Amino acid sequence: MIYNSLRTVASHFEHFLYGIFFKSSSKKIKNLKNKYFGSDILLVANGPSLNNTNLDRLSYLPSIGMNKINLIFDKVDWRPNFIVCSNWLVAKQNMPFYKQTNIHSLLSTKTMLSGRYSKNLTYFYQKRNLLISDDCEYFFGSGGTVTFVALQLARYMGAKRIFIVGMDHNFHKMTELINKPIVEKFDGPDNNHFDKNYFKGMKWALPNLEFSEKSYSAFNSLAVSEGIEIYDATINGKCDIFKKIDISKIYR
Repeated sequence: MIYNSLRTVASHFEHFLYGIFFKSSSKKIKNLKNKYFGSDILLVANGPSLNNTNLDRLSYLPSIGMNKINLIFDKVDWRPNFIVCSNWLVAKQNMPFYKQTNIHSLLSTKTMLSGRYSKNLTYFYQKRNLLISDDCEYFFGSGGTVTFVALQLARYMGAKRIFIVGMDHNFHKMTELINKPIVEKFDGPDNNHFDKNYFKGMKWALPNLEFSEKSYSAFNSLAVSEGIEIYDATINGKCDIFKKIDISKIYR
């Protein structure tokens, strides 16, 4: 009881600080409102199936990449319009790229726990719950996965249809804890992601797929009520929340 009350107070305080110190970031996010109204938007997650996905044939779609998506850039011509990162460990490991890229990169304010900050980046405030934000310039719901953040951004930008690739939804090790991340050093090649070196020899936070599914279900229900169509085009993806579509149907 006391712990939950303290968390609520801390959350309000964090939100207050965001409004004071991150006005420029809030304004940049606000400028994205309905940027792609009525259009299709592609979300690119980081599962190993991405190695069998022809991203160049999806370049016609406005797209949101996630986390260390830049590790695939030496293999493809495709580039995302945006990159989102909500995990401070990933931000710390990938900050040299974020600081120098021209791709609009949005990082959670939590990523500053890594001690890194850059004026050229856009920072968003993230609440620790399943809330789906209508006002992303003020906050995003975390939902336990960066894909949940990307879904909110796509909706905020006015997507009529959302296609997802690379969301394999399959990890060799997981956790059942919520809001209590288990951080471990990743031993050996990383078979959870499209690059064997993604977390190799580095720290990573164990995923909670059950919580991710609750997040996806909540978003999917809202999307259906608003007439937004979501299609999972991940090759052999294990997530059963969204409608499946053969990726060949969206290639050009």
